[in-house]
Amino acid sequence: MKKALIIACSLFLSLQVFAQRDGINREGEVQVEDLFNDLIEPTNSQGVFRGVGFDLSKAAVKNIETAKTTTSVYSEEVETELIITTDMGDNILDFADITYTFDDQGLYHIKVETYGTDVKVSNKVYDMVVAHYTKKLGAGVVAEDGYLEFKGKFKTYTYVVALSKIEYEESPGLYLFFYLE
Repeated sequence: MKKALIIACSLFLSLQVFAQRDGINREGEVQVEDLFNDLIEPTNSQGVFRGVGFDLSKAAVKNIETAKTTTSVYSEEVETELIITTDMGDNILDFADITYTFDDQGLYHIKVETYGTDVKVSNKVYDMVVAHYTKKLGAGVVAEDGYLEFKGKFKTYTYVVALSKIEYEESPGLYLFFYLE
């Protein structure tokens, strides 16, 4: 009896630890923090987004992104763009497409489109992104086009972060743009 109890407890604890490693909490829900962290990478405070700042060359941005295990690079179709996909959590249907745009002086525009599988989870990620940029840049302002905009400063540049929800029921997410003002 004691042996069976020990085996059952061990199995239960192993399953709990395994579930948490997969980004799922005890109730079987996706850990929203995992999706947010995979997208924003808030521990890396350098740059304006995912450790990337304006003026970096395409090669420098590609080196930063390809050093991450959750990132894959699209084949380069346009010389002035670097397009990557990054996983958000363990479900391959939760991901972001990120387009970095360059000119002769370096990076000047970032476009992010995230797609998920659950509206509630996508809304929570959106709220976390808003909270992150509110803490980093101050309160946002709703623009005429409905985007929530934050203004920031990076080196000598003033930039805008524009954010909006993607409200497709089958693939909810968000749009996020970084551009020089």
